[in-house]
Amino acid sequence: MAGTMKQLVFIAALFITVTCGAGGLLVDPTRPAGARSTAPAFATIRVEAIVITNETRWAIVNGTLVHHGDHIANAVIEEITSNSVRYSRNGRTETALLPSASVPVRRNESVSEESP
Repeated sequence: MAGTMKQLVFIAALFITVTCGAGGLLVDPTRPAGARSTAPAFATIRVEAIVITNETRWAIVNGTLVHHGDHIANAVIEEITSNSVRYSRNGRTETALLPSASVPVRRNESVSEESP
């Protein structure tokens, strides 16, 4: 069981490193210095990953690691389930689903249990 937990933590850490390695913020170098933002008032909530362990639940939403109660894109994270994130914004509750793509994790059967 401990090996499975270590694998899960390793995969989650690797995913975070890959997706957030650039600091999480991309800036257009060709944008004029005084230009106003063209971002919509309400950014889309996009769930990229969800990790649930015995102790905690967290998700990566819009490239940011979030927990229950965190604020992102003018929304408050209400609940993290195995396949979705429920959030509220301006008095409305909505749900963003995790894309159906999955990453298969296999156990290496060729390694003996007695190996160090």
